[in-house]
Amino acid sequence: MQKGAKQYQVIGIVENRNPFASWQDLIKQIQSVSTLEKVKDPKERYTKSIDWFLDNNVAPDENFVKYYKQKGILKTDTAKLNEQQLAKARALFFNGNETFLDLIANTNQTEIKDYYLQKLKDISFQSEYEFGDCLRFRRVVCMLTNDFNNNYDDVNRVLSDLLTKDELENYKKKPIMLYLIDLIEKKTYKTGAFSSSKL
Repeated sequence: MQKGAKQYQVIGIVENRNPFASWQDLIKQIQSVSTLEKVKDPKERYTKSIDWFLDNNVAPDENFVKYYKQKGILKTDTAKLNEQQLAKARALFFNGNETFLDLIANTNQTEIKDYYLQKLKDISFQSEYEFGDCLRFRRVVCMLTNDFNNNYDDVNRVLSDLLTKDELENYKKKPIMLYLIDLIEKKTYKTGAFSSSKL
């Protein structure tokens, strides 16, 4: 809380079993960000900012990218990483932080496809499927098949869409999932572009 003119304002909320430790971590993050503001060279600040994002397991957002594009540091709508940063982003992604997908999307496509194929298998082997599981499965399938080669009338797309219908019992979803996984493994469709916006 911070006292304004006549009232208090919330400046942060910590929900944790150990709020003191969480506040200490937050204070360290704020202090480390404030050191970035002292860096005058925009290129150096950009590089150090990317390092900060990676060290804090956070992907840079679109405002960050837009700012450095306006400054002429970036030429595209995606953050650019050096080799060390890319290796760290890949490690974070393959350890489960999928927010880094956009940063590594143009690297080894086979590894990324295999990662998502394993995620599909993990979902399919569950004993029960929640709506969120089925939705994620469908979105990953669409990404890996380029939306069934951009054919919205494709029978396999219709099957994929059935997974999120309440009328379909769980036991009927598993064979559909296994069938779609088989299609992807057989490379029936061209893999689409990897993007977190598709997930």
